[in-house]
Amino acid sequence: MERTTSLFVFFAFLLLLLVSSSTVIADENVAFIELTTSAPRYVSQNVLDQGESAYFKFTIPSDDVDVRIRLSVYDGDADVYALNPSSSDDVVPSSGKYDYRSEHAHADDVIFISRYDVADVREKVFNGESLVGKYFLVAVEGWAAHGSKYAIKFETFTNARSLSEAHKTALGDIFDACCSSSESLRRLERRKFVRWKWERARFVSLRWEHLR
Repeated sequence: MERTTSLFVFFAFLLLLLVSSSTVIADENVAFIELTTSAPRYVSQNVLDQGESAYFKFTIPSDDVDVRIRLSVYDGDADVYALNPSSSDDVVPSSGKYDYRSEHAHADDVIFISRYDVADVREKVFNGESLVGKYFLVAVEGWAAHGSKYAIKFETFTNARSLSEAHKTALGDIFDACCSSSESLRRLERRKFVRWKWERARFVSLRWEHLR
């Protein structure tokens, strides 16, 4: 009995080693296509099969930028997922591992990474060190049974999206005139709650469509 147990433990350990080795090999074989500011767009040359992924990477020109990743699907269905720069070399983005993901819409799928997200990663992951030269990783995952054709593009924006002082003053006056009463604030809170419920239902519906 004791010998049988030892053999079982040995073979279980051997199986675990084989699975771990195959996982490492799979990660090492992932080829990332680099998107740059001079060549920010990639158009798929081949059809992306269902369950297949294509991988991309990019770095930012400075820490004070916003980033937009845009996925245009010409035929089929695909989603885009992105990971922040990491101190680990063996991370690969996927539908099960991401920091950002696209939401389905009637137009292009878009991921927006703000300069505040960049600052947060700098502080929490790299102790304030610049992210310039470090790579965001991106995966495009195909969902359509007949395959998908797509284009992906990344853009950076150096100008912060902010209102002028005149616009801020005008909006403040409008808010004070119409929305500062207790009843207005209660209505605003109700609207925010209804919108949250609607967005949550939409998210669940989208994920259900993918799982069907």
